[in-house]
Amino acid sequence: MARDGSAALVFDYDLLGKGYVYGDLRNVCSSLGEKAREAFLAAYGPFDEKEIAVDTVVSELIALHYACQKKNPPRYAQGVLDALRGWEEEDLLLFL
Repeated sequence: MARDGSAALVFDYDLLGKGYVYGDLRNVCSSLGEKAREAFLAAYGPFDEKEIAVDTVVSELIALHYACQKKNPPRYAQGVLDALRGWEEEDLLLFL
């Protein structure tokens, strides 16, 4: 927090690695209320909006990847896992 209370700096070391901007923006915004989200995005500045389309696919794959590595899958992966329940292995192999 700045000494005058005007700003904060946050380091997120969870899943630290190189990625695309919108994935991080989505993650941060998912935990913010509407006013905070608007303020955050305004302060953050522009990003390539093509990344939204990429994120629609990639975020599901990342969630599935991390869910498969855990004994107890993280909450953010639950929707992906629920969507796949009931699929047969042969159906899933069509996408690989």
